[in-house]
Amino acid sequence: MTESGPESNQGTSAHESGTRIRIAADASGKATVLRVSGEIDIITAPTLREAIENTWNSDGDSPATIVDLTSVTFLASAGLAALAACTRSAPEGARLWVVADKPATARPITVTGLTELLNLCTTVDEALAAV
Repeated sequence: MTESGPESNQGTSAHESGTRIRIAADASGKATVLRVSGEIDIITAPTLREAIENTWNSDGDSPATIVDLTSVTFLASAGLAALAACTRSAPEGARLWVVADKPATARPITVTGLTELLNLCTTVDEALAAV
């Protein structure tokens, strides 16, 4: 089962391989925060991308989205590609911030040079202030 987007508030995706991702959407006045936990790999990256795109499609008043990866334990290249693809294909006026504060998430973003493309912050409060 996969549910994501601000209207669902919470969603979980599990695969028979044991890979799991959980995404909870919290809408504030300035942005929608997608709180992601689990592993983002080739199996779960499409769920993350879908959650971001659903947020943009359903949130016309606040197209700012913050993807909080502080509870993510593994970020594979497929997850990096999903974040980059969302940034490149964002609708007019939509903005994306990524929160990563641990080596499992911040390091892959940094070493791949995605800091040039992504708005990277270390806390949700920092991202909200940037919105």
